[in-house]
Formats: sequence, structure tokens, C-alpha cells
Amino acid sequence: MKGKQLITLKSKFDKYFKIDPESPSGLSWKCKSSKRSSYAAGDKAGTITTNGYYTVVLFGRHYRVHRIVAVLAGIPDAHLLRKGCQKYQIDHINRERTANCPSNLRVVTPSVNNQNRAQPERKHDAGIRKRGKTFTAYYYEGNKQVTVGTFDTREEAVQARAGCLAA
Repeated sequence: MKGKQLITLKSKFDKYFKIDPESPSGLSWKCKSSKRSSYAAGDKAGTITTNGYYTVVLFGRHYRVHRIVAVLAGIPDAHLLRKGCQKYQIDHINRERTANCPSNLRVVTPSVNNQNRAQPERKHDAGIRKRGKTFTAYYYEGNKQVTVGTFDTREEAVQARAGCLAA
């Protein structure tokens, strides 16, 4: 954002929102944005979307609450966030998308943000492959796959691989 746009956005956020640790989203309304608004000053701001983030609508635009909190809290480099620009992102340090307190937010590059992602649960053990009725244990040394052996049960393969890696 250009300097003027940032000041306008910050002043807009300052006018309508305040950081509120008591609110589930971490943000509450200071005042109504229009006469037809269904919320009052002091009400919690934001609703959870299907992707797990809190969002608010202000003058027809959707904003993610964690971005508003970052700007209001004066988090360093929060001004580097731009719509459509993927250079910087707001990272939830504890990986919880609904935890929007300023101490849990930081500005990072996408690669750093991806390193902080929760890993999907595995349906099977790493380094074990089932082939027919047997299980093959393996690991990688550099770019080369090293086969530990073939076993009748998954448990034997896991034990053998663990023993090989521990040695």
C-alpha cells in the first residue's frame, strides 16, 4: 500500500474497531458503520468463515480480522501487506486461525508461513511401504533411497527402520 492508503486504512480501522481480548475474534466495534448495521458499539466484530478465519464487512469490503488487528496493534511491517500481493502474510504463531491477539501475530514471507503450517495426520508410517503381503522399510540418505528390508508385519518393519535410524 502507498503511504496515504495505509494512513486512510489505519484511520478507518481506528474509527470503527478496537482490539478486545474478551471478544472471541479479538476485535470489537467502536461504533456503527451505518444506521442499518445490526451491531452496536462494544459488540464482538467478525464471523468465522468456512476456512476458519474471522472476517468483518466494512462498507461492503471483507477484511480478515487478523489483518485489522495487525494494523491496529502496530505490528512491524504490517504496512507491507497488500491486496493481491503475496510478498508478506500474517502468520498465527500458534497455528490457531481464530487466535488474533497481537502477541500471536507476525508478518512473514509465504515460505516462513508455510513452515509453520500444521502437518496433516499420516494414515501410515513414514518409510514403510506395503507390497503384496509384505512391508518394506526404507529411508533416504541424501537423494538415495536405502532399503532396510522386507518384513511380514508392519510392526516389524517400523521397528527395523527405527533401529536403523537410531544407529
